[in-house]
Amino acid sequence: MASRTAAERAEPYDLVVIGGGAAGLTIGDFGPKLGARVAIVEQARLGGDCTWFGCVPSKALIAAASAAKAARETERFGLPTFTADGAIDLGRVMDRVHDHQQRIYEASDAPETLACDLIEGRAQFVSPDELHVDGRPVAARFFCVATGASPAVPPIEGLDEAGYLTSETIFTELRELPARLLVIGGGAVGVELGQAFARLGSTVTIVEVAGTLLPDADPELVAVLRAALDGDGVRTLTGARVERLYRDGARRCATVVLPDGEEEIEFDALFVATGRRPNVDGLGLEAAGVALDAAGGIAVDGTLRTSNPRVYAAGDVIGGHQFTHVAAYEATLAMVNALLLTTRRVDYSLVPSLTYTDPEIASVGLSERAARAEYGDRVQVLRAPFSRSDRAIVEGRERGLAKLITLGAGGRILGAHIAGPSAGELIHEYALAIRERIGARDLGEMMHAYPTLAQAPQMAALESVDAWLAAPMTRRFMRASLRLRNPPARWLFRRLANLLMRFA
Repeated sequence: MASRTAAERAEPYDLVVIGGGAAGLTIGDFGPKLGARVAIVEQARLGGDCTWFGCVPSKALIAAASAAKAARETERFGLPTFTADGAIDLGRVMDRVHDHQQRIYEASDAPETLACDLIEGRAQFVSPDELHVDGRPVAARFFCVATGASPAVPPIEGLDEAGYLTSETIFTELRELPARLLVIGGGAVGVELGQAFARLGSTVTIVEVAGTLLPDADPELVAVLRAALDGDGVRTLTGARVERLYRDGARRCATVVLPDGEEEIEFDALFVATGRRPNVDGLGLEAAGVALDAAGGIAVDGTLRTSNPRVYAAGDVIGGHQFTHVAAYEATLAMVNALLLTTRRVDYSLVPSLTYTDPEIASVGLSERAARAEYGDRVQVLRAPFSRSDRAIVEGRERGLAKLITLGAGGRILGAHIAGPSAGELIHEYALAIRERIGARDLGEMMHAYPTLAQAPQMAALESVDAWLAAPMTRRFMRASLRLRNPPARWLFRRLANLLMRFA
């Protein structure tokens, strides 16, 4: 649908969403399907962080880095060594990244693909019920703020003078592969791109102020990842902070405070990946009566409504789980609550999280710590290494671990955590199992194709089957069934066995 300005529409919109990223595009797609009059306000390009600075370019770069690593390791598959002339041309790699961005933009995000109106310009509330776009009034029954977030830059001495890159600049400004890359921040973005650049040929150092990489991830999974990073030549400094940055002639240096002293680290490029801040500046939220939370994001209730009952908010601008799939979920919920006058509340209990390193780190549901805090000694942890998966072995990808957090004798799954190849694809089976209350024993007994990577988490689930088989009551039941010889008795026992198995 061609774009129309607000002046061309005589009647108010049902819903105007500010921001054309994942949340805004979700509303722009589904709102018209509900019969609603919807418009997106965007001052830059549609697609948002995911298309231009996050998911798409980073995964394209990671794919290139994985190909570079595979080319260097052909001998382990019995193949001849492949060599390339000269160093990797990062400019060509980035050109490929940009090609993929453009392809995805044209297929899904471009104005021509919209089913709603697009209003180009900068949005600002001038009152609780009035929005202006570049000074022009835009009338609507409801509004949804979905302006996303931007990289948070820490106040480090000398940072501006040293020069730095963020997720918003690294894919456009970096055209030559840095010999030495210093990464500040050991969260998902830092470890993903740090590993990618190491595989492309940079010497990479990651500095993380917390005592571990990926502080929110399961410690056992992080240990698997750290070993992989070591194998790729990535140096990881945890419990450390960059105190200052400076130039010494042509040299660029960082003073890093470690638990046991200080170290000077030279670098050729600096990548800052220390979190994100909500994009709320210039929106006129105070005039709209929209309150912020303690972290600077827009405060919302369980239905994603703000302190102004006509204004909802969704996506990274409200903080919390900053994933594209969460933004789309929140946008859908906010739209339905506004347009259909429902009171559906957000539920973050089954948010799949994924870090796109090698091996991938994926989780859903409760962590072991949270489960034990809630259920105590009733919690059982089931584990299986990927080295038990024949598919992982033949592909040379056996580094990894599947870990299930279960409850009680039935093996109710409370959480699943996977470090391994294709962990992001495998985690959804366990998300569904948690939602539908399918027990670990049921998953363990379910037929899985052989050979597949899915057999590693299945083997973790089979630990529940082994525990049931080893239980004293089960053993006595088996011995009794083997001893029966009389047909009527066997018939009666079979009926009893079928009944017990149904509820076991």
